[in-house]
Amino acid sequence: MMLAGAGQLDWIEMTFIGLETIQPVSYEIRKGLEDGDISAYMLFSNYSWALRTHAGRFGMQFATGMTDLGSDLIEYDVFGKAGLRGKNEKGMWIHPDIPPARQVIIDDPFDGWGLRPHQYDPENKWSPGDVPDTTWNKTAAEEDGIFYEKLRKQATKYTGKPGVKAVLYPPSIPYLATTHVQRCGNKGTARIEGLLVPDVEQSLSAKYLVIATEKIVPEEELRFRPSENQIPMIHVDAIVETPWGGYPTNVTYLYDYDWMWWKFYIQANRAADTPDGRKALADYWHEIVGKDEWDFLQNKVGTDKFEFGKIKAKYECPSGATGFARLYELVADTKYGYKPDQYRPI
Repeated sequence: MMLAGAGQLDWIEMTFIGLETIQPVSYEIRKGLEDGDISAYMLFSNYSWALRTHAGRFGMQFATGMTDLGSDLIEYDVFGKAGLRGKNEKGMWIHPDIPPARQVIIDDPFDGWGLRPHQYDPENKWSPGDVPDTTWNKTAAEEDGIFYEKLRKQATKYTGKPGVKAVLYPPSIPYLATTHVQRCGNKGTARIEGLLVPDVEQSLSAKYLVIATEKIVPEEELRFRPSENQIPMIHVDAIVETPWGGYPTNVTYLYDYDWMWWKFYIQANRAADTPDGRKALADYWHEIVGKDEWDFLQNKVGTDKFEFGKIKAKYECPSGATGFARLYELVADTKYGYKPDQYRPI
């Protein structure tokens, strides 16, 4: 989001980005699109993006599912409209990082057989062709029959034929991925603790991978519980030790979000709604945070104040703590993985 606010992004291909309850849609990305600083934003649902990273991780030609059907996401191909897909007159990809299609929709070659609920008759109680739905999970069942039978009779949209559809998603193959983890071995074995989303898939689908870690530890420490390690050392090209590197977001079991900083951040980026204001805010982030991150963490956390014209945004910490003292207030409860008693005003 900060990169968008600083005008450093031109094309974006990703899924949802925002701050959930406190700013559901990234304000900087929205303003970047409105003002033309971002020329193309290719959006996928969370699950279809996960399918793409899964295909990229395992070197698959595509991943398949039914996600996004029924939504208008698949109707919009921003990259295609911009002429970024396919091959040029020399037979080369117009852009090597952009697949030739957003997705391809086909008739399911297995006619919906793999969907649930399903029919099982291990004791041969029924005649062939008369087996009812015997699956214990009836979540997707229909009162008037079997779920996939209803799907088979659906509209002919996308392929011109009635029947169950399958969506083929191209793999995500980024040139570079960066992943922040709790611990990384000195040779590159990485461990992510807590809830996993497609972090591992995104990491292993890239040509080059940089691991940012809260702590570099001996490889022997990670070998005590090898099943908890997700990223093998052979995939890692560089390791950067960055204590508190996830701040102001959280790193599970180590520290929680700095909720008051995000409140300040939202006040600042919503108020800076002109090109000059956004430039001033980007310069502020660079000067205060980006110029010397360790100095920021040690001395300036909790002192943030942005003023530009009539814009006034200030970090307001209830305790008044700054620097490391404020960071230590965010240390997670190891039982929960976060700080349950943190003050979280919306």
